[in-house]
Amino acid sequence: MKHADIVSIHAGPGSAGLMRKTLAAGKTLWFYNTGMSRYLWGAYPWRCGAKGRWEWHWCAPDGEAAGGYPGGEWYNPFTPMDGYTCAAPWAAHPGGFLYKTDLLTAADGITDFAYLHMLEKSARASGAKADAAARAETLLAEIRRAVPELPQDEAARAAERQLDAWRARAGALIAELSR
Repeated sequence: MKHADIVSIHAGPGSAGLMRKTLAAGKTLWFYNTGMSRYLWGAYPWRCGAKGRWEWHWCAPDGEAAGGYPGGEWYNPFTPMDGYTCAAPWAAHPGGFLYKTDLLTAADGITDFAYLHMLEKSARASGAKADAAARAETLLAEIRRAVPELPQDEAARAAERQLDAWRARAGALIAELSR
C-alpha cells in the first residue's frame, strides 16, 4: 500500500480491513463494482471517505432478463444484457447504447454526495451562523452513525430509506448557511 496513491476496493466484507488501512494511511479510497443504487453512489461513499467510484462494465449477458423475457434485442430494456447499457447493432448504430435507469439512479446518489459535501463545507465556513452550523454538524454525525461501514446489511437498508429526508434537511441547512 505504501506505493499506491489510490486504493480501489469492492465495498464488501473481504475489503473492510483494507478500507480501514487505506484511510489510516491517508491514501485516497475509491470503490468499484459495489452496485448502482443511489445509496452506493451517495451517502455510502461519503460516509466512508471515498473520493472515487466506478463500475467496470457497460454491459454483460447474464441470461436473466426481467420477467424471464428470452430476447436479446439491443433496444429492449428487458433484455438479458445486463449492466448499464446494451450495445446497439454496430452496423446500423455505431457506438449506440440503450441506457438503463441505473445511470439515473447513480446520478441521484452523486447528487446526494454533493449535498453532503456542500453541507460539510458550509458548516465549516458558517462564520456567525453558529446555531445552523451546529445543526449541520449534528445531521452529518447522524448520517455517519446511520450508514454502516459495509453496505450489505439491514442497517444499510434502513439508511437507504432515509435518503430523501437527509437530502431535504441538508438542502435546508445549506440554504440557511448561505444566507
